[in-house]
Amino acid sequence: MPRLAAGGTLKTHMTMASAQSNGVSNRSLNTVVFVDIVGSTELAAALGDEGWAELLERYHAVVRVVLENTGGEEMDTAGDGVFAVFALLLHVPD
Repeated sequence: MPRLAAGGTLKTHMTMASAQSNGVSNRSLNTVVFVDIVGSTELAAALGDEGWAELLERYHAVVRVVLENTGGEEMDTAGDGVFAVFALLLHVPD
């Protein structure tokens, strides 16, 4: 199985939602992550089109299970790259 490389946390930010009537604001702390397969170009060439397509299908399935189990949401894929967001809703007193 190929090694997976985490591109790392690209961005973490807080956003304000509208204040609720009970004096509590909702804030969302978001972490954006990009992951891909190390050496994917060479691996794709070695596996050929069919083998690469099969590996990508299995890889994406594994990444989706990990995201589901850790509270992440897949936003987009491009080849072997997966872009995901992890959001934490915070209720903060005004």
